[in-house]
Amino acid sequence: MMNKPSNVPRVRVSFRALPNPPLRCRLQICCVQRKYSAAALRNWACRSPVTAVSMHCALHTYTDISAAARRALPVVRKAVKASVALTVVSCMSTPTANAAPTKRKPHRVQQVLDYLKQRPMTVTSQPMQYDAEPCTTLPECIRGLTAEDVVTDKAAAESHMARVIAGLLYTACGGLDQAHNLVTPLCWGSWTPYGGQPTANSPAATEAAYVHAIIHRQEGQCIGEFGSGFSNANYWYRAAGEHPITQALLKEAQQLAKGKPECEAHMSKHGSSWSPIKFVALCSEVADRKDQKFLAFCEGVMAAEFKLLLEYCYSRL
Repeated sequence: MMNKPSNVPRVRVSFRALPNPPLRCRLQICCVQRKYSAAALRNWACRSPVTAVSMHCALHTYTDISAAARRALPVVRKAVKASVALTVVSCMSTPTANAAPTKRKPHRVQQVLDYLKQRPMTVTSQPMQYDAEPCTTLPECIRGLTAEDVVTDKAAAESHMARVIAGLLYTACGGLDQAHNLVTPLCWGSWTPYGGQPTANSPAATEAAYVHAIIHRQEGQCIGEFGSGFSNANYWYRAAGEHPITQALLKEAQQLAKGKPECEAHMSKHGSSWSPIKFVALCSEVADRKDQKFLAFCEGVMAAEFKLLLEYCYSRL
């Protein structure tokens, strides 16, 4: 471990580590001596979810750092007028709502994406079977989809994230039980008759919990194992916590609401942070009242959430 460098401003570094390895956290950095630079540092840190950390590395000695974070270093140096002792060693940029996919997806995945362009997700209350072999009529493009179908190499097919991606695709196409069976073992600590034995300490636990939340949101008003789907969705959104895609999703939702007073009023409830719980409440109202003013908005948010989460999961393979 390197010694803490001398003659640098004092910096307080805090991070929220997710419960499962590999270590992933989001830094919140505050320069104690120079308050005017805190916002610049915090904004930079929040755009760079951390994938590896070390202790007391001087800013000007960074070597193992992503290109995106390296481009941000001059901005940070200018903000604090000096080298700063931070813990970041390697960073990864968060996909944004307008970011283009890095490459074309595998054929089966592309078929699903083409299908969703014509039949996007919508507010629904779809009953679930909670069965290991569900009998659900699915679109041809998604039938029999496996983790191997969503990646281009066999090694990646063994990744837990590949199962999450398959689960997300199933969810978007109405295969709630198929998705549920894939993600439950990654984020639920007990055996289930449909998902089998749990997978302890899955590196994809957070994304599995996120997909789990979307599954139950689509279950909607139907009563499942633990109350209504909407209620269960709230549990799993809380389990997933604040995800790196949420700020981009907030911006996308604000853009979708622009010029629509009712939707803008809903977005004002979110404030500066996206609240999936508030969005679930809106979906519940739409499902109950069949309110067309909000339906198109909800569909747009669902499409943005799907795209952001899919790209994020692919970036973690």
